[in-house]
Amino acid sequence: ARCLEALLPVETALDDIPELAVTAEDAFKLKQGRPIVLLPRQIETLKARLTAGSRLVSVFEGGTLVALGNLRAGRLEPDRVFNLP
Repeated sequence: ARCLEALLPVETALDDIPELAVTAEDAFKLKQGRPIVLLPRQIETLKARLTAGSRLVSVFEGGTLVALGNLRAGRLEPDRVFNLP
């Protein structure tokens, strides 16, 4: 149990990746491996925070990491999906 106390949350490693908060419905789609369509304002906000040449976005629902995905043609396509409590 003591060794678990030394572990950092997975979100710590994602500090330099832009975050996107999604609804439960979109989180469900991503967990099934399906892309979600983003609103133009979401796309612009994410693009402004992406590092040059990167399209990687971390996706959260209710503060819980759901997926890492790539921004492509107005959609977010899941690359890695997480089933965290």
